[in-house]
Amino acid sequence: MKRSILALASGAFILGAAEFVMMGILPQTAAAMQVSIPAAGHYISAYAIGVCVGTLILVFGRKVPPKNLIILFMIIALVGNTLSAVSFNSPMLLAARFISGLPHGAFFGTATLIAKTLADKGKEAQSVSMMVTGQTVANMLGVPAGTLLSEMLSWRLAFAILAAWALMTMMLVIAWVPFVAPIKDAGIKGQFRFLTHAGPWFILMAVFCGNSGIFCWWSYISPWLQKVGGWSSS
Repeated sequence: MKRSILALASGAFILGAAEFVMMGILPQTAAAMQVSIPAAGHYISAYAIGVCVGTLILVFGRKVPPKNLIILFMIIALVGNTLSAVSFNSPMLLAARFISGLPHGAFFGTATLIAKTLADKGKEAQSVSMMVTGQTVANMLGVPAGTLLSEMLSWRLAFAILAAWALMTMMLVIAWVPFVAPIKDAGIKGQFRFLTHAGPWFILMAVFCGNSGIFCWWSYISPWLQKVGGWSSS
């Protein structure tokens, strides 16, 4: 694996873990913030809203070199997860989760461009898939590790480690990712011209329905397993 792809995969890991770790630590977080489980679900929604809003960074930052954007995304992730770790009330944690979500969607769009550009000829898809593997590893290892830390020590420690991971990733990107020129500027309207065709709308609807089906139950997987399934948190 090229070092540049490894650096991008590290970014995918931290964002993937930051998104999903809340599902595993929801009961502990709710107790610490003195809110109900349904109210704590807003910490997940706040991150998702941040993802939506953050994609606008690519619209207005289309002239910025992709490497600089990746560094910016890691700075935002560092700030968001640090604030999550030190949150002393529910509104602060909501704001912190929103900030943490801002770089998520924009990162994957930018990292895909870099991975494709730096790939050897004929291996563009492989390069992109290796970058996205960072999020897969986050779901397989990062989220369970964060849940375990929450159970044994503190839920805040999970976010503190993610903040440190964002800082490490920023250093890796600075050292390993070369300059990549921005894509040709098509203007504000050009960014959305693809929506004039029916195909993208079907894809968006499929993604919407699929994610709705997953997150409706996955968001509350921890309390459901404990209260309905009868499993202890340990």
